[in-house]
Parts: sequence; structure tokens; C-alpha cells
Amino acid sequence: MEARTAAGWLAALRVGFGLWLLASPERAAGNWLGSRVAAAPGGRIAVHGIGIRDVAVGGGVLAALAAEADDAEVARWLTAAVLADGGDAVSSLVSSRRDTTGARVSAAVALASAAAGAACLAALRRR
Repeated sequence: MEARTAAGWLAALRVGFGLWLLASPERAAGNWLGSRVAAAPGGRIAVHGIGIRDVAVGGGVLAALAAEADDAEVARWLTAAVLADGGDAVSSLVSSRRDTTGARVSAAVALASAAAGAACLAALRRR
């Protein structure tokens, strides 16, 4: 798959996930944060913030691709996505208790997303 196409798919998934976080923070983040935290007002604020970030970053990638921006512009948005996912993974692992499976699964998903974004970024830079 071509790097720009893969970046578009990753961005679309990011936007979709962000919208899910906004629409249903308790369901989307319950296993990650724990249902009580995700349902609490402060937890919903945090989850909504992450959702907005994901919609904005994914939307930025999609807008750059739709505008047929050069690879450097797409790469800037992908860099933001990789950093966000890496930060999510690290904070999930550091903040989780040893027995919190949901946080470890969330960290693994964030790491996988960061790795996929980094692969797209590397492919764009090789072109």
C-alpha cells in the first residue's frame, strides 16, 4: 500500500476513534481508565480532550491529503499523530496499576498506532 494511502486510512481511523471518545466516553475509555473514572466529570473532560485531539490530528492528515499537500506537510501531521500515540502509550503504562489489563491493552493499541504512523512517516521521507 502506498504511504499516502496508508496515512489516510490511519487518519480516518483516528477521526473515528476520536468521535467515539466524544460520543461515548464511558464506553470508549471504560476499560482503559476504569468505568468510574471514565464516567466521572473530570474523566469525561480528559477523554473528550483526547477525542478532540484525535479528530484534529486525523483531520489535519486528511485535509493535507485532500489538498494534495506535499509529503513534508503530511509528514508534519503524521509526526503529531505519532507523538500523541507514543505519549498515550507511555502514560497508560506508567499510570496503570500492574493488574490493569485495560491500560496495558490501550498502551499496546497506542504503540501499534504509533508504529504504523512512524512506518508511514518513514515511507514518505524515503520518496
